[in-house]
Amino acid sequence: MKAIYSKRGDNSLLDFDFEKRISDFKNDPIKFISAIKKYVKGLIQNNYGVCCFSENYDNLLMWSHYADKHEGICLGFDADLKDKFFEIPLIVKYPETYPIVNYFENYLNKATPIVQFHFATKSKDWSYENELRIVKDIGQHDKIRGEINFNKDIVKEVIFGYKTKPKKIDKIVKLFMQLSYKVDFFKMELHDNDFGLKKVKKYVG
Repeated sequence: MKAIYSKRGDNSLLDFDFEKRISDFKNDPIKFISAIKKYVKGLIQNNYGVCCFSENYDNLLMWSHYADKHEGICLGFDADLKDKFFEIPLIVKYPETYPIVNYFENYLNKATPIVQFHFATKSKDWSYENELRIVKDIGQHDKIRGEINFNKDIVKEVIFGYKTKPKKIDKIVKLFMQLSYKVDFFKMELHDNDFGLKKVKKYVG
């Protein structure tokens, strides 16, 4: 199976003339720092892909935003399996204020704060997503579409939105069965007495 990554950045940012920038530093330190930040950002974002996950499967807003207004599906993964795909997950942080990143100090320290800032930091308004992200060096993979293969054994369940039509459900179930996925199939349903969602098992693969 393939994960679809979001490819970020602009190749033009990688054209960095250090000799020219040294003269910039002498004449305009602020301009130099700005150029360094732009360069590091472009370097990171043009060589890495991001795949996004959530710890929640029953959030109304997420089903509305990311699953075709409850007509789509949600895939459940077992992140505890010893699979290279989930080797180094980044837990997204949702700070109250915009982070300040020291590009010089942090760059010498394995660049961890820089990676966290660029790939796993969002406004606190998004904190309900409880998101974690997998960052991969896209290297020789498909940089145009952002596809990377992963072991299908880490996919454990398929959850259909409460508005997903029966024909679509049947089609997807058959597809997963034909591809020999060992998954359980569920469907979301609305709670009777509140605005919540519950997961109901419909079929065992």
